[in-house]
Amino acid sequence: MSIYSEVIEINQILADMIDPATGEIAEGYDEAENTKKELLAFGLEKWCKTLRNIQNDIEGLKAEKKRIEGKIKALEGQEKFAEGYIHKLYLETGEEKALAGSFTVSTRKSEQVILTEGFENKDYGKYEFKADKVAIKDALKNGIEIEGATLQTNYNLQVR
Repeated sequence: MSIYSEVIEINQILADMIDPATGEIAEGYDEAENTKKELLAFGLEKWCKTLRNIQNDIEGLKAEKKRIEGKIKALEGQEKFAEGYIHKLYLETGEEKALAGSFTVSTRKSEQVILTEGFENKDYGKYEFKADKVAIKDALKNGIEIEGATLQTNYNLQVR
């Protein structure tokens, strides 16, 4: 049985311990109320520990992701160096196709567009709309109505 269903059951027991006609409270009500409080405290602690474990797992995985990304970046640098070295050796052969054991090394022609820093030509670009939520929030708070935008108040859980 879940903690929540146990709390609902205790709430029903507490409700049954009060006489609807007289409002008289049956013996043992305080004990049942204390049991409910203990159960809620136990449930909250259990779920807070679960949440903390999940958060720790997330942080650990993020750190592992960062470490792996660093390793990938280092290997990509090694790959680029190896390709450059192979290219130099290939050019030294002076052949169109160079045999290297079980490998054949050659080049193929391609074209690449090089843009100077700061290049911006609207005729040759793709632009995406990105909403400025800070400006929209300020405008909504100042009473300006913006179609398609509303201000919502959230209550975010804090576990310390």
